[in-house]
Amino acid sequence: MGLAAIVSYFGDLSLTNCLIVFATWVVIQGVEGFYLTPKLLGRPLGLRPLLVFAALLVGSFFFGPIGFLLAVPVLAVALVFWRYFRERDE
Repeated sequence: MGLAAIVSYFGDLSLTNCLIVFATWVVIQGVEGFYLTPKLLGRPLGLRPLLVFAALLVGSFFFGPIGFLLAVPVLAVALVFWRYFRERDE
């Protein structure tokens, strides 16, 4: 984002272009982070997007980048165990 802002500023020497680049980046990152990632990661695993988003937040908050990478696989394994034990009790 910083590189794009610097290039837009020096390319046109306009603060308006820098603000447009920043606003575009914020919107794209918001859509990608809050909608696309949870939806795309949750579909093949049978997980709900909100659950994937919450797992990503919790994993990254407590364990940093490693937690962010491992949050969805750990959630998927936990849900497999949850479904197995729930069906076993019935």
